[in-house]
Amino acid sequence: MRNYLTKYRPQIAAGLMVIGGLLMASFTISHNRFTSSLGGLIGTLIFVGGFVSWSWPKLKNGDTKAKKLTTLLGILLFILLILDIIQWILD
Repeated sequence: MRNYLTKYRPQIAAGLMVIGGLLMASFTISHNRFTSSLGGLIGTLIFVGGFVSWSWPKLKNGDTKAKKLTTLLGILLFILLILDIIQWILD
């Protein structure tokens, strides 16, 4: 099983990133308000997880570009989470 996951890691990660991207499409800005759903948050988590899985060998070797991009995606996920919490509080 481990060899299977290692062998097909790029394809699995790309699939996760596509599924995450489709779910992230539920984030919208309408009527001057940020609107999201649970699918958007889950999609963002899946996308970031897929990216981390895809770039894991680079992260493991200490590639600074991959580390910075992963950190940026994590920060964007955190911002989306904060915006979603603010929306739930204001509604």
